[in-house]
Amino acid sequence: MKPYDAFIYLYEKKLPLILSFPFEEEKGYFITGRGLCYIEKIYRNDKIILNRFTPYRSIVCIQKEQYFFANFEVLGKSYTCVFDNLTVENNKVTATIPGTMNPYLRRFLRVEPAAKLPVTLYLFSPEYGTISINVKDISERGIGFLSQLVLNTNQQIVCGIKLPVQGETFVISSASIVYKLDSLLKSEQSQKTTSGNRIFLSAKYKNMIAYGLELFPHTEDENKIRIYIMQRDLEIRRLLQEL
Repeated sequence: MKPYDAFIYLYEKKLPLILSFPFEEEKGYFITGRGLCYIEKIYRNDKIILNRFTPYRSIVCIQKEQYFFANFEVLGKSYTCVFDNLTVENNKVTATIPGTMNPYLRRFLRVEPAAKLPVTLYLFSPEYGTISINVKDISERGIGFLSQLVLNTNQQIVCGIKLPVQGETFVISSASIVYKLDSLLKSEQSQKTTSGNRIFLSAKYKNMIAYGLELFPHTEDENKIRIYIMQRDLEIRRLLQEL
């Protein structure tokens, strides 16, 4: 399906777009906000007007960053795309319909921990022994993190996760590294990713490698991770409403 046909479908069925966009929780520390909007109008075969943004203040972040990701469902299939080169006026966004869209494969909600209350990942590596890392983002079945260490992506591992929930909670899970992004090694600029996140780089992230870890936790431990994610998601929603 072409993007234009997909957005015509969403417009005619009055279906929402699920938005992901960065906002600054603390000075220099960006996390992902989420919201909804609807299509008001499609014209000239490539222009789109979006309105009815929820939460209302999400449009402030979109205007500041000048891009956002959109996820949506068409005929039972989920897709994602990125909107940029935006015009924001009267609480509406005018943009060009993206030329491409990709299947959206993420099954679980993913959140970034607060800078003051990090989630810590503990890994054992035959090369480096036990290492600890503050994670970039976490879902019920996955963790994203940055490291200067070159880790073996083929080995099955056991990891520990310290969660700032109910005081402090520690869980252990088997895991495997499912992706490795080397492009951070040569860049100090912010990067967009098709997952709906943006990696903001500063001097402290230079020479970092981005890793994705798939988790296989026990059911009870998965529930603990889920509780943390739900609490953090509610916290992020409150922060957006206070902008």
